[in-house]
Amino acid sequence: MLSESKNGIEIAKSLNDIQPVPIIFLTSVTDNLIMQEAILTAPASYLLKPFRREELQSAILLSLHKASLQSTQNYQLIEIGYGFRYHPYDRKLFYDDEPIYLGPKERRLVSCLIQAKGDVVAFKILEDTIWQGKYIALSSLRTLIYRLHKKLNCKLIETVSTFGCQIRLFDS
Repeated sequence: MLSESKNGIEIAKSLNDIQPVPIIFLTSVTDNLIMQEAILTAPASYLLKPFRREELQSAILLSLHKASLQSTQNYQLIEIGYGFRYHPYDRKLFYDDEPIYLGPKERRLVSCLIQAKGDVVAFKILEDTIWQGKYIALSSLRTLIYRLHKKLNCKLIETVSTFGCQIRLFDS
């Protein structure tokens, strides 16, 4: 059991900020909101307690296999539009093949919006994903979105008033 300072989802987010790694959640939590928050970390698996040893073993073997494939494959970049492309494994954003530096919070925001595939993501989900459940000022998310708008110099991210944000994805 983890200390009260960080939960497994927060640790997974922190690890993925450094380098994406296969994560297997092993938990007794069946709450849909918590599961959806865990899914945003792109885990290799989510196993519920009580678990069978064989289930854990197969989840570990499968995640190791996927990780080895990912390390040897060239990932296809996702065409976003306006000349932007996104590398999902490294969570890097490119403009005309030039990488754009994104800070950890900006990376989390872009990653969360791209994983939503154009759907609107509620402000509360974005705040929890980006700040990992920490208390923030009301303007923090607005400021982050503003900075990202300015950095990307376009309207790639749309705000749906009083509800959330979405990223406009275009097929090429």
